[in-house]
Amino acid sequence: MNKKTFDRCSIASLLEGENDPRGRIFLTSEQPVDLSKVRIVHSGVDTVRQLYKGTPNEALIAEISGYYLKGFNSIMTFCGREWVVGSGGKSGYRYRLQNNEYGLILLIGSRYAELEKEGAHLKIECSPYFLKDRAPKDVQKILDEIASLLLQAPTPTGAAVHIAIDVQGWQPPKDFETRLTTRSKRRMDHIGLDSVELSGGETIQRYGQNESYLFGLPISVQFSVYRKDLEALKRDKLDWWESVWNQCGQELCEPYYTPDKPVWRLEWRFHHNTIAQIQREQGKGFTTYADLAPVLTNILHYGMDLFRLDYNTTHVDPFWQLLHEDVQVLGECDTFVVRRIYKTPARGNERNLAMAFGNMISLYARYGYNTRTVIKHLKGSGLWKELCIYWGQRNRDPQAVVAKALALRRYLGKAAA
Repeated sequence: MNKKTFDRCSIASLLEGENDPRGRIFLTSEQPVDLSKVRIVHSGVDTVRQLYKGTPNEALIAEISGYYLKGFNSIMTFCGREWVVGSGGKSGYRYRLQNNEYGLILLIGSRYAELEKEGAHLKIECSPYFLKDRAPKDVQKILDEIASLLLQAPTPTGAAVHIAIDVQGWQPPKDFETRLTTRSKRRMDHIGLDSVELSGGETIQRYGQNESYLFGLPISVQFSVYRKDLEALKRDKLDWWESVWNQCGQELCEPYYTPDKPVWRLEWRFHHNTIAQIQREQGKGFTTYADLAPVLTNILHYGMDLFRLDYNTTHVDPFWQLLHEDVQVLGECDTFVVRRIYKTPARGNERNLAMAFGNMISLYARYGYNTRTVIKHLKGSGLWKELCIYWGQRNRDPQAVVAKALALRRYLGKAAA
């Protein structure tokens, strides 16, 4: 934690004149803050997105394509289960196999690479339902088995994770945004609006009289705060989530979760590019969910420092301190420090960067994408920041570069054929 914390006490320790490291009374310089009514009803990994590269299995891709061409929501059997076959949509993949009952979505066949050649052709999205009650190594084994059927010699290339904490007895204070210290350049809230789409893929939503906040960019680290009970009700998932919340504190004489009280979720979303920048040891990064599992609490603490609720100029907010000190997500390593290593495009990487951009633009032109859509996809690819630095060093406007490159390929290149 980058700010000072408060001494913690309990009623019993106060009577003894001592501190209690797990007490819910925080001794601030003004007056004690009592968080004894705050209940952490859930904490854990909410979503995992595992990426693989490899050469697609031609026969299986042909079968998937056949079901896709049959029409809307065709159902095929794969890996011993039934899956709804659909388009990959805006995901950047050609096909989607979805089974919500199992809790997995398979995104297959990158639109930015030829199906006959090796490429980033698979992303597997795991829901909370799939992750619950499965050890990370068991999750990884299932994902690897699926990948081995879809791709020849699949190689894990990265993982994105969402870590969530659900609480009752707390809600964002009125000055929440003012006291939230963040490195993000984007932090907005629109009162009175149901949904606002912002540049860079950010959204700010409002449920009735309660705001939902979203900070950061999807290609880095995002932090979100929202009413999980309302969101679960809207998606018809409230019964399942209540069964999860009810499991917390079952040893108590009275239920820990109270159905008629709001449940606020705090969620940190780590893009696979961010995870790739974190080194687990010299020269080795995290490429799978199983790799990440032993240090997920460390990753959470890193996110809590990126988006930190402060009490004043010197101390962190007691609620933030409570979460930082009491919540553990799977594993934690005392000796591991989260540090991100950023690659600099100006040191020997210019040629690879230019080639990657050129190949992607050729594909975008062939699909008939306009400049705005191309820029959106480039932001999602993780290359946009480096490309902007690369062009900035040459005094070139990024939007103008993309527009001209698209035009040249349409009017002079293969995309015109």
